[in-house]
Formats: sequence, C-alpha cells, structure tokens
Amino acid sequence: MAFIDRFRRRDTRSASGTRNFGDTGNLGDARDLSNTGVVSDIRDISDCAAAAGFIDEQSCRLAEVSVHGYCRLLAGANADTLFATAPFVATLNKTCWEAYPRILAMVATVSEAVLRPCVSFNPDLVRAGLVTMVLENFDRRPVPQSVGGDEWRAARADLERSLLSLAIQRLRTVETVVQEEAGFYLTIMPLHPKLGPDDFPALCNQLRQSLQQIRDEVSRRFDLPALVSKLAARTPTIQTIDAPSITA
Repeated sequence: MAFIDRFRRRDTRSASGTRNFGDTGNLGDARDLSNTGVVSDIRDISDCAAAAGFIDEQSCRLAEVSVHGYCRLLAGANADTLFATAPFVATLNKTCWEAYPRILAMVATVSEAVLRPCVSFNPDLVRAGLVTMVLENFDRRPVPQSVGGDEWRAARADLERSLLSLAIQRLRTVETVVQEEAGFYLTIMPLHPKLGPDDFPALCNQLRQSLQQIRDEVSRRFDLPALVSKLAARTPTIQTIDAPSITA
C-alpha cells in the first residue's frame, strides 16, 4: 500500500529543537476541510448533531492545518514555490484526506475523555452512542477521489477499531494520544526533494497544542449532562466494516 511504501522510505526523525508551524491555506478538493475555529464560553453544543459537527470540523481543520504547516516548515524558503506546483498540491490534498480519519479518532478520543467523568450510569451506552455518532458522520462523506475506495474503507475500519478500543482503555490524555498516533501521522507526510529533513518534535508539538485547544473547547462548549443523556439514548445504525488496517 502507499502508506507502507512511504513508511519504508521515511527512516529519519530530526533531533532538532521544536519549531512552530506557519499559516496555511486551502487546496484542491480538500477545500471543504474547515479552517475556522470558534472560541466560545457558551455551552451551545447539547445534542448529537451539533457534537458530531464540532468533532468533524475540528478534525478536518487539524488535518489540513497540520499537513500544510508541517510541509511549509520543512520547505523553508522554497515553500511558496513548492506550494504553487500542481503535483505537490495534489499530494498535499491526498495527504489531508489520508490524515483526516486518524485525526478524527484522536479528536473523538480526547472528547470522550471529557465526557467519561460525567457519566453516572452505564458508561458503555454513552461510549456506544459516541462511536455511532462519529461513524455515522464519517459515512456521510463521499469517498475522496484522491484516496480511493480501498484505502478509504481501510481507514474507516481503523477508525472504528480505534473508537471501539476506548471501552477497554483508561482515560487517555492529550499527551498519550500524541505519543501513540504521531508516528503514523509522520509516515503519511509528503516526500519531496525540496522538503528538508523531518522534524518529529515540531510535528508532535503542533498536534499537542492543537488537541489541547480542542479539548479545552469541548470542556467549554459541550453541555455535558445533556449530551451524555442523548448519547446513551442513541440506537446504533452503523454497519461494521471488516477491512485490513492501513498500517498492517
């Protein structure tokens, strides 16, 4: 698979100091990946539709911003020229869509960590409702042309397995999520002669900061008691997909 091929080619992680990403823009058919973040102290998210939309929007934004930002960081002075090159833009677009399902799992995981302490009854019902909500929202998306059906199906199966594993895991902190998932994120980043060596600390730092901001927003904006109740009442309507992992 393409993911595994890139993993074999990427065998160096820079030991340089942590750097921050710059601003990024939209591209190609990833243009519907939202890049708008909303800061609010109002608990305006109290139903499953609003929660699903928030989780999806934040996942899309993080996938796009991180891919663009990391590549701009590595490109340095070559960034503007490289980002104006059609083949590289197409590669960026594909990488954003490859990153999105895994980022969605990460955002759902930190959201579940906020919800879990508020559950005073059967936590399995709430967790099942969250899994159903996230997967149903994912399934509404058409398969991105830049990824293709087989890889998208495998990514969806990985997403489902990751969400279901929450039932047997302790609460996962932002730091734990980043440590467990950042390696995969690095492997799918574009390769190009004009990109400098990988800076894994910078990538981890960006993911850590962004996930913490999302977690803070979940804590501020989710009406936790109302949402817990509604998640517990959801009836699963998703179909389990049995597909090989994209990392197998």
